Amino acid sequence: MELLMVLVIFAAGWTRYQSFPIQDTYQDTNGNSPIVTNDTKTIFELIEDVNEGISMPLRGGDIAYPFARSAINCDGCIWDISPNGMVYVPYIISKKFTDSDISVITSAMKEFEAMTCVKFVSRTSERDHISIETERGCWSDIGKFGGRQSVNLDRSGCIFYGVIQHELMHSLGFFHEHARSDRDNHIKLIWQYIKTEAKGNFDIEDTNNLGLPYDYSSVMHYQKSSFTNTPGQATIIPIPDPTAPIGQRIGMSHLDIMKINKLYQCNLCRFKLSDNSGSFSTDDILPGLNGDNCLWLIQVPKKVYLQLSDIHVPSSNGCNDNYIKIYDGTNTLAPVLLNNTCGNVTLPPIISSGNQILLEFGSTQLKTTKTPKWNATYTTVSYGATFSKDNGVLLSPQYPKMYPNNVDGLWTIIAPVGSKVHLCFSSFILQPSSPCSNDYVTIIDGAMLTGPVLGTYCGSDTPPALVSSGNVMMVQFHTDSHVTYNGFAASYWFVNSN
Repeated sequence: MELLMVLVIFAAGWTRYQSFPIQDTYQDTNGNSPIVTNDTKTIFELIEDVNEGISMPLRGGDIAYPFARSAINCDGCIWDISPNGMVYVPYIISKKFTDSDISVITSAMKEFEAMTCVKFVSRTSERDHISIETERGCWSDIGKFGGRQSVNLDRSGCIFYGVIQHELMHSLGFFHEHARSDRDNHIKLIWQYIKTEAKGNFDIEDTNNLGLPYDYSSVMHYQKSSFTNTPGQATIIPIPDPTAPIGQRIGMSHLDIMKINKLYQCNLCRFKLSDNSGSFSTDDILPGLNGDNCLWLIQVPKKVYLQLSDIHVPSSNGCNDNYIKIYDGTNTLAPVLLNNTCGNVTLPPIISSGNQILLEFGSTQLKTTKTPKWNATYTTVSYGATFSKDNGVLLSPQYPKMYPNNVDGLWTIIAPVGSKVHLCFSSFILQPSSPCSNDYVTIIDGAMLTGPVLGTYCGSDTPPALVSSGNVMMVQFHTDSHVTYNGFAASYWFVNSN
């Protein structure tokens, strides 16, 4: 089958490929590496800052620019699709990176593996591979052209989750979104505010857009002020809505993932949600997809608060045939927040420890019209967590320092079916009030926020030890806008129902 393509290939290479720094491979087994982002700058702002003044020629601001510029459309410039449908991209990595750097890099790679059929693997003896280096600047070669090629991540400013994914997408064959062949239907360039020396960065490329919509939220899109010659003046205006946000801070968008999956013929059931709140369900699943599972990855600025409802998933031994499973991270190597669950069940809210959560839905009926049903909503919160491992600790925000004002936090504790949750406070100092209406802790028995209340507590009297009637307990914490205290520390463990 003819391969779709989104890149151009250049007729000649560049002599910089003849020598490379000492490098090594690294295999990371930690599935919950933190997503490193920048709260004030978009992904391409970070790239633009690091690359300012760099002497090597860069196309579009961060694409390695060979001397020969004749370009032809190419369907052989993508990485090979193996007989099992996977796309293996071998890589080596410079020894100049720290363990912390490598953790961020491999974490960014793992999202590709979870959400697409592309897997970055440590090189053994493969001729074609990428070399991840840390010389000056954030930049990459584009597509596969044979032999060793570069993805450069300057340690001074490129070790961010989204920056790494941006450069890796170049290596897979993707140009910047604003350079799409149909871009003039979606953005307007304000040429008088573009730096003279940077105007070539806004050239339109001869791209195959894969039949997918223009993506303002793509990790490959410039921000509105890219290469401006006048601070405060935009160089890119979305049309027809000039207020549409462009440029983002986290990583690949849902459409970025769709592009990879379409280019590389992955045909997987994958969804990415990056709005601050939203909903999804099994109704999103389309027939004819490969595999027996679907994944929904939620990435938001803070913690993810996920609530499932109307769950009708046929039961099976060990919930192996049909199941819902939730991970505290971006891939299936991350810690498990909710293990295989099936049946007509009521689940408590699930809260991530970081800013991402992955829901896996597996079913032997995915390729039929009898797909099991459930619905989900999510939002972003600042406080809370979900615990599903025995023996843990709950701390109020900033404990043992004063907790903040205006907190609404929720901690859910989920024991295995057939067990109960035992909760014991070791320290408890909240604002006193009668009744407890200012700052307080409420313990809920069960998976529903409207369920039985085991107690509401405030002041400095330590609450009694509490035991759930089933396998779920929830701890709510509320503070008002007035005085604050040191908060609470509590431990929990699971006890057998018998």
